[in-house]
Amino acid sequence: MSNDLTIPFAGQKVAGAFVQQGQEIESLSEGIGSSYGVLGYKGKDWSLRYRGERHRFTRADDGTPMSYIDVIMLRQGKAKSKSYYPDGYSPEASEGKRPTCHSLNGLTPDADATVPQSQACALCPRNVWKTDAAGKKSRECTDYKRLAVLILPSLSKQILGSPLIEPVFLRVPPASLNDLSVFGDSMASQGYPFYSFVTRITFDPTVAHPKFQFKPIQLLSDNEAPVVLELREDPQAKRITGEEDTPLLGAPEQRLAAAIAAPQPVQQPVQQPVQKPVQAAVAGTTPPAGRVETGFLELTASPEPATNGANGHAPVTAAVTSAAVIQQVADTGEAQESDDELDAKINALLPTK
Repeated sequence: MSNDLTIPFAGQKVAGAFVQQGQEIESLSEGIGSSYGVLGYKGKDWSLRYRGERHRFTRADDGTPMSYIDVIMLRQGKAKSKSYYPDGYSPEASEGKRPTCHSLNGLTPDADATVPQSQACALCPRNVWKTDAAGKKSRECTDYKRLAVLILPSLSKQILGSPLIEPVFLRVPPASLNDLSVFGDSMASQGYPFYSFVTRITFDPTVAHPKFQFKPIQLLSDNEAPVVLELREDPQAKRITGEEDTPLLGAPEQRLAAAIAAPQPVQQPVQQPVQKPVQAAVAGTTPPAGRVETGFLELTASPEPATNGANGHAPVTAAVTSAAVIQQVADTGEAQESDDELDAKINALLPTK
């Protein structure tokens, strides 16, 4: 969506014989689908893999890697997903590789899994907790959470040249799932949907492996809301979370039912009591005094001066759709002088009676 589209053939119209009244132009993208960007982390540095290229997020002041990323969470997978790599999953070694077995719904292997390890995840030997020689408990098949997020336009513009106004995929690792749950529940209990504010994601400095920390840093305004709400319903966001594949869930559900009906007993996981978080569970609920430049304002065709609007936000004058980013607004050629000044110059040139 960030690529500029040009008008070919100097604006000439297609020959009328090729156009039939009321017939939609056939698209070459049918049956192919579109890839989506992946927000990655390697060595606790953030990057974006988009259309086959990797772009690293760096600080504007000294060029060093950014230790945080600011996003708006658009959608979440309704269940924990699972993936099995024979050598274990790591952000560095597993990047770009397909897992041997994987499950979006966390119940049964996906239909396109290379080597399904079991008919049902609950019965899978890869899903059993084991203790290694060091006493650490782990499972060969790891849980993770799929999030569709919008990177703040001000950040994506720095690495792509123009804002990327489309959902991208963020994989939340297993060590961060509890923090994500507490963060989301705490904000929801205070009346803040997770897509109504900007979230800053950093890494826990006390552990060696990537472990996310979540912090709300800025509320979105009523003028910014239409952009976010439209992206929440974008088919690409639902593809990322697996919701677009719901018509295909019939077969996995049937396989799950058959597996559970088999003679062998199914060991159900022990449900831990959910502790209701209190307001103090998430530090920094109140947005800080220094505001973050989101980049929403420059996406409008005629932005207003950055004056405080509702909730102290810089107002956005018009709702922006994804198509508005594709078709960049041309220079309007605004006059540099007022009409009064121009009239005065003309009157001075006119002969006096």
